[in-house]
Amino acid sequence: MRAMTEKRVLRRVPKAATPAAAPAGDASAGVRISKLMAERGLCSRREADAYIERGLVFVDGERVTQLGTRAAPDAVITLGNAARAQQARQVTILLHKPVGYVSGQAEEGHQPAVILVKPQTQYAGDKTARFSAAHLRGLAPAGRLDIDSTGLLVLTQDGRIARQLIGEDSTVEKEDLVRVDGQLDAQGLALLNHGLSLDGKALRPAKVNWANPDQLCFILKEGKKRQIRRMCELVGLRVTGLKRVRIGGVRLGDLPPGQWRYLREDERFSPSGFPCAGAGWPNGSKGKSSIISHHAARGCDCASCRVRFFLFNPLQRPRPPSCASCSATTTDILLPVSRRSTKPSPDWLK
Repeated sequence: MRAMTEKRVLRRVPKAATPAAAPAGDASAGVRISKLMAERGLCSRREADAYIERGLVFVDGERVTQLGTRAAPDAVITLGNAARAQQARQVTILLHKPVGYVSGQAEEGHQPAVILVKPQTQYAGDKTARFSAAHLRGLAPAGRLDIDSTGLLVLTQDGRIARQLIGEDSTVEKEDLVRVDGQLDAQGLALLNHGLSLDGKALRPAKVNWANPDQLCFILKEGKKRQIRRMCELVGLRVTGLKRVRIGGVRLGDLPPGQWRYLREDERFSPSGFPCAGAGWPNGSKGKSSIISHHAARGCDCASCRVRFFLFNPLQRPRPPSCASCSATTTDILLPVSRRSTKPSPDWLK
């Protein structure tokens, strides 16, 4: 009988792969970090993704480097020093756009307004900063002003300011002086204030009044394409001139047409907005009996720590509410306080 040798071939069966932590997992896993950062006013979502890729974002003290990573809605999110330094270098420019220039990209032979931003056209009274070619990098309009209109146009490198002005939830006012032809009765004026619709959607309430016999003043909190001109057409008016004179708390002032200046550190588009142009904590507190904790001193960038300044006498040590964004308490973010009063020093009221 012939012996036969059986060879058994053992194949290693691969183990079931352990599911990796999916960056874009289900909703129960949390919220995308980039979205949280934008909602808190740390930066725009695009900037957040760039910071995450560079390893400049920390969630609950842990560095995050993978795009799409999610976190709990109440997670503590902070930016690295390099990211904060980059934000501090970002500029916002106020331009008095003349008629004939488009706000955004060049179209139909018309030049974009950004080409007016050059050393020769910087406002002579602007002492904020000297022009640098680096200030043109990534500079984009934060709002629209059509080719037939003139006035204040905001150009910014800062995604936080762009979101504040043109984000879906923006409530920053835009004020325009509008010269019109035609007759407007009380009912038409009431409709301009509230009751009109464009593109099948009702418009938000506005404030519209006569500035003089042939000029209306419009104050809007939204910015649809050619909105004011279309609103006027609906009530039988024809717009012959439009000039934007204010955006939030920032006015056009005496800035000449075709010239520009930098946004100052003491200027705010919104009363509840954070200091603009990377201002961070106001200067000038030295020698004024100011108390700023190490948390504020190291530059917390969350909107709450920048905006919701809790005023109280630190010697009384009340029970402090916590910051909604980064869990810091009011004891972490004290304002400069006078020795004789609990009111902030004048520099903080600008």
